[in-house]
Amino acid sequence: MLGSGSSSPLLTLRRSCFLGALLAASALLAPGVAVADPAPASAEPWELGLDAFRGEDLTSAAHHFQSVLDRHPEHFGAHLMLGRCLAGLGHRAQAVEAFAAAAAHAPGEQQRAEAVFLLADLHLQADEPRSAREALEQLDPEALGESHRRSLIRQRALARLLSGAIGEGLEDLRRATAASPRDTKLARYRGQMELAYGTPADAVTALEAAHALERAQGREPDFELHLSLAEAFLGAGRAADALPSLRAAGKLDPAAWKPPCSESQVLLALERWAEARPTLESCLALAPEERHPATWRLLGLSYEKERQWAESRAAYVAAGDAEAVARVDHNREVYLEELAEEERRKELAEIARREREARDEVCRLKGLESGCLESDGEATPANR
Repeated sequence: MLGSGSSSPLLTLRRSCFLGALLAASALLAPGVAVADPAPASAEPWELGLDAFRGEDLTSAAHHFQSVLDRHPEHFGAHLMLGRCLAGLGHRAQAVEAFAAAAAHAPGEQQRAEAVFLLADLHLQADEPRSAREALEQLDPEALGESHRRSLIRQRALARLLSGAIGEGLEDLRRATAASPRDTKLARYRGQMELAYGTPADAVTALEAAHALERAQGREPDFELHLSLAEAFLGAGRAADALPSLRAAGKLDPAAWKPPCSESQVLLALERWAEARPTLESCLALAPEERHPATWRLLGLSYEKERQWAESRAAYVAAGDAEAVARVDHNREVYLEELAEEERRKELAEIARREREARDEVCRLKGLESGCLESDGEATPANR
């Protein structure tokens, strides 16, 4: 049921879709890749390679960087840039070899980290988190500068989480946020990871911190941050607390279907049937067609709970739910019979009341000192 601690409407997102968002977040957190200066003898092909790379002519760029390596096989920058070209061209296996060679020929730990970060990204994109984890765990955080150390912790945490080392990955992020309490991106990143792999309560804590940091820095939380916090509240069984975040997300992107669809389910879970219907109608207008049957069922339920049988039946028909249609027809008949029976009971009670009043009036008119005789088990005024 929505709002329970075990599930939420938003937690049904496919892990594969979430991975794409996490990889994008990881890329945003990575430092810029620095390139070592080439040897003077290779300056011409090196510069030609850089020009081609900037112009997005990756094939030509790869050719020029390979020319550098033909002359200088241990050139770190050429290995690194060749790997980037090959990755962009879709030659993953060759890109892996190039990044591994760059790491092997790096002039220092910072440069080696840059090559390993790119290598790990390739492994993660290929759904090889264990290989990414093995590469990243070869780096020593203490030998890196602050920026690279933070990036290592973030990327290593993702690789550990995806490879099944949940506790280690989350602990990485918790230590990192404790060390950098004003890092908005890190708080947000940790919240997303807690949401995917940890507990909803920890996700709420991290995402609320990200909200507070955004506002402290003069920015309003964006659509995704509001939606993530709503999902965390739902997972933590705090359905009512999710509503402000869902509504804020809906205002930021009125064309998005997730906020109204999720809000409607929250309202249904809170048994606010009439209030849920406008959001269900918005969901029908905005959501993909494959969601329509489920939304029509929920709309039917909202009407059924308030015994609006005709509207409920029409919604279930639109959903193609014959079983629900039959149930509504049956419940309607039972309800009408109950209403009829209640009316009969009221009529009988009214007849009995009038009879009592008539007997009382007879007794009053007769003015019998000893009172009226009992009749049909009812006591007279004198005997009450």
